[in-house]
Amino acid sequence: FTKALTEPWPPKSSLPDRTTRLATSLAVGGSIAMLLQFANASDFGVQVCRLASTSDMRQEKAVADSVLADFGPWSRTGRTPLEENDAELSSDSAGANGLQQQLFWNIVGCVADWRSQGQSAEDVVLGCLDEHSQELRHASLKAKVTSLKEDLEELTGLGSLTPDDMFAQYSTPFSRALTLLFLRQTCGELLEFRNSRLTDVDWLSAALLFGVRTGWQELPLALRNLPGLANMVSHRMAVIAHRQSQTGLKLGDPPPRCQSLRELFMGDWNRQHKAAAQILVKRQGWNCFQTTIHLADGQYELRGTRGGVKIRFEGEPKATTVEVDTARFFLDMGKDRIATRTEKEVRKILDRMNKVPESAN
Repeated sequence: FTKALTEPWPPKSSLPDRTTRLATSLAVGGSIAMLLQFANASDFGVQVCRLASTSDMRQEKAVADSVLADFGPWSRTGRTPLEENDAELSSDSAGANGLQQQLFWNIVGCVADWRSQGQSAEDVVLGCLDEHSQELRHASLKAKVTSLKEDLEELTGLGSLTPDDMFAQYSTPFSRALTLLFLRQTCGELLEFRNSRLTDVDWLSAALLFGVRTGWQELPLALRNLPGLANMVSHRMAVIAHRQSQTGLKLGDPPPRCQSLRELFMGDWNRQHKAAAQILVKRQGWNCFQTTIHLADGQYELRGTRGGVKIRFEGEPKATTVEVDTARFFLDMGKDRIATRTEKEVRKILDRMNKVPESAN
């Protein structure tokens, strides 16, 4: 026999300690779950969720002008744009919109690790805004950031500002998402909140921040039990944790990504789509049905009644077709929160299509 190693056993030198920080991984998982909760509201929400699992330039261009444009890279690496590029906050070249995007993702990075800082998430946000306002050289932008910080501080106390006051004064998704973060404490409260001034981008930006603040483990089970979501998020969080710890460990191909219900209905509808849509419309009480009655040639008697119109004719109708108006269907889906039990029932019908979703890589 020959020695396989020249090093004595047990080795004299110990393996290097590695610090594993899970805060960012959990924040990414929470944000993916929360964005999926709001993805049913619009096609834009679907596009944002897709960014978590694809580097397709077409998807990135679809949200390029949004504060959420960097969600894809951050959700795959756990690093904010400034961290990734080893850059500093700058208003000189970015302008107002670019600055807000930089600020938003810096705040995302700070809020992700708020528990280790011995402060509330709200105090971490205020500290971040205060720090960045002092760094800005552009007087107008500096004044806007300072004003927002002061108004957010008032929301934490007994100030007189109302949600409508804040949303009327601040029209950007960056400001409105932070306002919602201070107005509501839990993800469930955000889902129940309503305000007609808010846009899809406002809601999605807030959903991301709420998911970051709460983290995957602290999310209610009802927000984590979408089919395939736990597998997708667990793999993603592990990948980010190993990448940040520089272990060099490869975890293999990711599981299929979790798709929102809206995305599952996008595209041409087959028999399963139509059956699932009818179940969803009935359970939710949406006014989306269109009925067509085919009658043979002959004479018909139309009579108005209190409940509508009555048609009398000889014989039987040739056929009666009940369909879902797809335009109204997606419109109602964007306005209503779908019950968990109903969504599970609808997803079971859609699963019969044996549709293979794209990888979560």
